[in-house]
Amino acid sequence: MKKGKEDKIPKPLLVINNFILVIGSIAVIVGLLLFVKYMIELDDKYNSNATALIHKNINNEVISCEIPNGTYKTIYDKQFSDYPEFIFEITDDSLFTEEQRFKIERSEYGTFSIEYPEINQDSLTDFQKTLHNYSKDNFYRITTCNGNYYKFENMVNLHITISTGTFIKLN
Repeated sequence: MKKGKEDKIPKPLLVINNFILVIGSIAVIVGLLLFVKYMIELDDKYNSNATALIHKNINNEVISCEIPNGTYKTIYDKQFSDYPEFIFEITDDSLFTEEQRFKIERSEYGTFSIEYPEINQDSLTDFQKTLHNYSKDNFYRITTCNGNYYKFENMVNLHITISTGTFIKLN
């Protein structure tokens, strides 16, 4: 090489390099736009009234269902068959039995809890107080839904199950 002369990159190679950079940038932008479009469709799917009752994972498998307003009959599974069957009605944030109205709080992924009224615990034994405290914190988790049948788990936490069964929608 001669002194004082700079190495020059051939012009066709610079054009090809610029072309590759432009195509790559366009591909990234198009990919980003498609991803945003997909996320908006996914958000609309789970916020629409028609599909908000069923939560699915990315593989389209049902994770859980939400129980809609209506009248239900409770049937417990075999191991809880000595529990009494009963009929209740859910209307938005309320659960009605023949005797009482309870406020319910709906949570994510098909769970809801019933807010029971406070009771005077002065005359209760320690064991009864413990049972009452468990019942205040329990929740129902709808595990599967098939038409008018909603399988549920009544739980204190993720490790302690109080009962399992099916809510059958009557109307």
